Amino acid sequence: MLSGGKRFLLTTHLIWRRLSTRQRWAFGVCAVFKDESRHLREWLEFHSLMGVEHFFLYDDNSTDDFMTVLQPWIDKGQVTLRPSKGRTQKAIYNHCLRHGGSRCRWLAFIDLDEFLFSPEAVTLPIVMERYASVPAVFVHWILFGSGGHVQAPDGGTIDSYTKSMGLDASISDDFDHKVGGPRSQYVTAWARDGKSIVDPRAVIEMGIHLPYAVSHGSLVTETFGKPHGKSPAGTPFTCDVLRINHYWSRSIEELTVKILRGEIASKTREALSLERSLERESLLNQMEDRVI
Repeated sequence: MLSGGKRFLLTTHLIWRRLSTRQRWAFGVCAVFKDESRHLREWLEFHSLMGVEHFFLYDDNSTDDFMTVLQPWIDKGQVTLRPSKGRTQKAIYNHCLRHGGSRCRWLAFIDLDEFLFSPEAVTLPIVMERYASVPAVFVHWILFGSGGHVQAPDGGTIDSYTKSMGLDASISDDFDHKVGGPRSQYVTAWARDGKSIVDPRAVIEMGIHLPYAVSHGSLVTETFGKPHGKSPAGTPFTCDVLRINHYWSRSIEELTVKILRGEIASKTREALSLERSLERESLLNQMEDRVI
């Protein structure tokens, strides 16, 4: 919960953003990346096809050749590139809200291993027309595993990784993420979770998965229900209208690198347990999934 003073200041800033910025893009995306140049082009091209008009990308001290991929997109005015400056993921999301995000009618907060789309096979701006009166829509994800790839394959993410946990197994999943225990034993990849598409002119404060505070209205799911991220086993959800394919693992090789470098969501960025993460990954390859 926000304190009264902080809420007042952020609300005042929100009003200023509304008055001082003009909408330019129908749909935008904000994301943080680190050493993911091999995945950038596919991710950008896919979301561009889905109707994303602008990308706000934050570089988390990458050491690979990501500018070779990004420069043409920057030159065309489709990408705004910024350094992370050591910020956490939550801080980056809120920086984006206050520095350009309000130029988008809708703004999605996702990662480079998350592919947002509509299973109805229409573009995201068209889908979002039905949610015009709400401040944010929570989009559930489906988790994808390595599909048996120990090393990174030559192909792209979508073609290479087609094994997921699936909807039914996601609803019933009761994996112990070790919440409250040693941080190193915590495992992400919650089956019943996702990210948000928001009206940036209605969000006062953004969290990683959901807005912390909005100026009006209620956050909804695709069926206009109440969002329940990280909900108990057996909690039903749908992803028929909007869906995120969360390629949480990719190859075992890439998963290992990701886990050992720590989370940008954490200030300490402590490395997590690879053994626990591999245990989780083994549960994510339950069915062939080519919905995308």
